[in-house]
Amino acid sequence: MTLSTTYALDNDQRGAGISLAWLAQILDPHTMRILEPRLEPGARVLELGAGTGSIARKVADIVIHEPAAAAGDHGDRSVLHAGPRGLVVATDLKPIHVQPTHPGVRVEKHDLRSQPVAGIGGGPWDLIHARCLLAHLGRRDQLVAELAAVLAPGGYLVIEDWGGVGAGVVLRAPTGETEVLYSAYQQALRSYLQVHGNDGTWILRAYRLMVEAGLEAEVLTGATSWVGGQAGCRLPIELSKQIEDQLIEHGIALDDLRTLRTHLVNPDVTVMGNLTWSFVGRRPIAAG
Repeated sequence: MTLSTTYALDNDQRGAGISLAWLAQILDPHTMRILEPRLEPGARVLELGAGTGSIARKVADIVIHEPAAAAGDHGDRSVLHAGPRGLVVATDLKPIHVQPTHPGVRVEKHDLRSQPVAGIGGGPWDLIHARCLLAHLGRRDQLVAELAAVLAPGGYLVIEDWGGVGAGVVLRAPTGETEVLYSAYQQALRSYLQVHGNDGTWILRAYRLMVEAGLEAEVLTGATSWVGGQAGCRLPIELSKQIEDQLIEHGIALDDLRTLRTHLVNPDVTVMGNLTWSFVGRRPIAAG
């Protein structure tokens, strides 16, 4: 099988911003439950694959502390907030959907496939976060060690992904057709992602790679059920529009996609969302 070198889910695709917004609604609560206990005011945070920037903004609310205005300070908030004030850098290959509304968030264009993470100014980092990103990258295994290397002592690397283990399923529907259509959609999506280099088994290696990179690692998981019309059902609707032609090429009929979309807004339908795997690695603080 020949793998494509382009991203399967490109920010330039029609409707990509809508899909990213629904993804944020689904995952942000779980992500913040992971991140918040590991953040403190003044921390330096790197957000990779920032999407809409929702996590970067939430993190900035925690780590950015504005000191009282000094004499002669006219409130110039364009100055980069670093050092004890904290810093959040949000990167993406195409950061066109990032909406920074916090003065402490710095947005940068960055390609993890070819540009070293050490080249992003602001480190060493107290926390690095990447969500639904590394599974799409061919260098995913090597990147774990590279990211661990730019952590400050005591800093955290948090990698979150979906994969072939814990895919979404239909829990309840008026007829069996919903389950058949949803399964066909998932199969076409997995096939399309695989051709574009996505590795659904990556989550089974991530913990070991963190340990081999010298981190103290643990794994936390989470999933939520969603009623038709809610965020977890809206994402497959919008994603199926974003990559409609590609899904059809990978085995699902257009009429089936259209029918599935009507099922996923039906309040009598309930689906279980994908299982989110959150890998948390802490760089030890050297003794003495």
